[in-house]
Amino acid sequence: KLRGYHTIYIGRSISFKDLTRVGLFYPLITWVSIFTTSPSINKINTHIKEVQSFLENNSHEYWLIGNDLSNLKQKSYPLKLKIFPSVKEALSILNSINDSL
Repeated sequence: KLRGYHTIYIGRSISFKDLTRVGLFYPLITWVSIFTTSPSINKINTHIKEVQSFLENNSHEYWLIGNDLSNLKQKSYPLKLKIFPSVKEALSILNSINDSL
């Protein structure tokens, strides 16, 4: 558990097809991807399109975290896709969720 949440750490080589299988066992998952040096800025939009497609048929959320994401506008993406420019900002949201429980 991390901060009271069940946590599964997966590598970058896991496909969305495999994530879909994991999602069958848990009704609501918040997936978190942290971009450090990969993918490159020109591949981020392709990745986001894959994420949007992945989110269409389930109730999961997907959080993308990374400095290279700071220019992306949250309002242009579905509510189930959250974009954070830093881990600190994502943890702040997570802490506010914990405080409201």
